[in-house]
Amino acid sequence: MARTISLIGLGGIGGAVARALPLTLAWLNQVGTRYVVNLVDGDTFEPHNAHRQIFHRAGPKATVTAEALGRDYQPDSQNRLPPISFRPFVEYVTAQNVASFVIGTDVVLLAVDDHHPRRLVSECAAGQSDVVVISGSNNQLTSGTVQLYARSRGRDVTLPLHNEHHPEIADAGRQWLFGPGCDMQFGAVGNEQLYVVNNRVAATMMELLHMVLTADSKTVASWPDEVRLDTAHLAQRAVTLRQI
Repeated sequence: MARTISLIGLGGIGGAVARALPLTLAWLNQVGTRYVVNLVDGDTFEPHNAHRQIFHRAGPKATVTAEALGRDYQPDSQNRLPPISFRPFVEYVTAQNVASFVIGTDVVLLAVDDHHPRRLVSECAAGQSDVVVISGSNNQLTSGTVQLYARSRGRDVTLPLHNEHHPEIADAGRQWLFGPGCDMQFGAVGNEQLYVVNNRVAATMMELLHMVLTADSKTVASWPDEVRLDTAHLAQRAVTLRQI
């Protein structure tokens, strides 16, 4: 069986997700499953990113990350790690290309700074029969939110990212503004991010991924719409916003 996972955004949170993803998939130990991981980001690693991101050289984030994962992740018959192909895409998500990373994809891991690509991915996923979107963000310096949007057999299991409780996503402008200072960010100011918060958000995204990939039909109805984190108070809570 083959599964396709798209990881969109390879900055502070996405980079942490990229490092954790192969071992998360390996821990599932689903014999006979192979994975294709699309690594999507149009940005570039630069030396000043080193205080909150791990990379072995400057260059396009998608290419550099694919190089590192391909080098460090070595499946073989003895360690029983599943085969994973890492495919880099040096591009930002736009209205023109979003379908290529959502349609036919089992899971989308979304780790972007702006609301516009969240809306694009969510709207595209809303037209699919079966798909899961896990979106992580660092809202303030010490807090974050992870949203879960799942569809099964053409119906929403959880709320889409662009729901009435998140008008900042639902009403995000049609033009994605690139670069720092954009007014569509979750509240983190510019490049002000804490490494520990990024990793906490990434770890929660992996928890939800594990939950999704190991779930049975009895537990699906209890999935949360989002998980809210506060590292300053060591707090984490699952939140259900939809009517059950």
